[in-house]
Order: sequence, then structure tokens, then C-alpha cells
Amino acid sequence: MGAQTRKSAKGPVTIYTRPGCTACRWAKRFLAARGIAYTEIDVAQDSAAGRWVTLRASGETPVIVVEGEVMVGFDRQRLERLLGLSRRQGRG
Repeated sequence: MGAQTRKSAKGPVTIYTRPGCTACRWAKRFLAARGIAYTEIDVAQDSAAGRWVTLRASGETPVIVVEGEVMVGFDRQRLERLLGLSRRQGRG
């Protein structure tokens, strides 16, 4: 858990996660492999964040926020678009 130091082409990225969430691990690996900075918030440790995720995503994680746009779950192609990554750069 914690903030990385590099930024995305589109602005700040926040990922709401939960322990044991496989899709959360995939999303974090995707971001890290591309050097995309993100702030991770563990909803099991942050009750306010947990309530927000429950209201916004029925409690499903990950919830990824890029410049205010919310994505529930991990969809690689959609995340590439949200981050402004080209298809070529996004592969790998």
C-alpha cells in the first residue's frame, strides 16, 4: 500500500483495493509495468473509502479513478484508454 512517484499521462490515479483481490493485483501490476504512479487505498483499512466503494461500486474492487473517471473492476483496454496509452505502448 502507498503512493508511487511517477505520474500517468492523464493525471492522478487512485486504486481502491481489498486484501485477497486478484483483479486488484492485476491492475497494480499493469500500472507498475508501465511506470504509472498510483495511490492505493485499502478499503479494509479505511472505513470512509470502504463506504465510498460500497456506494459507488456495490463494494466491488478494484475501483480505479483516473482524473475523476471511475472504473469498477479491471478492464485492460478501458484502463489503457483512460490513461491515454497507445495500443502499442499498452501491450506487454
